[in-house]
Amino acid sequence: ENSSRLNSLIDAGTEKTVIEYREILRREKTCDLPVPADVAGGLLSYANSLRASAMQADSGNADAASDSATSTGTLTYCQAVLWIKPLLAAIEKANNQLAGIRQIEQDRK
Repeated sequence: ENSSRLNSLIDAGTEKTVIEYREILRREKTCDLPVPADVAGGLLSYANSLRASAMQADSGNADAASDSATSTGTLTYCQAVLWIKPLLAAIEKANNQLAGIRQIEQDRK
């Protein structure tokens, strides 16, 4: 329950930060420059492998990580910046969930 409340606060804070970042980046002249294709392709490949490994446990959704859904667009530097805070928030939320699991296991002893 505690980790759920923390995760809700994290979500709200992340959303606010992303909105602030969008306002700042809107004025940047270099915002639309593309990330080099090799870097963007590597990030996409890594994201697809993470998604595929997460979906293996869900047998009812076997095709969810299909490679046919790959993006054909380019990744801009501003898009990358806007993804950083949500990614860090996802890590923080997962850490909170793990802490909650550890606490439950410790309480059982």
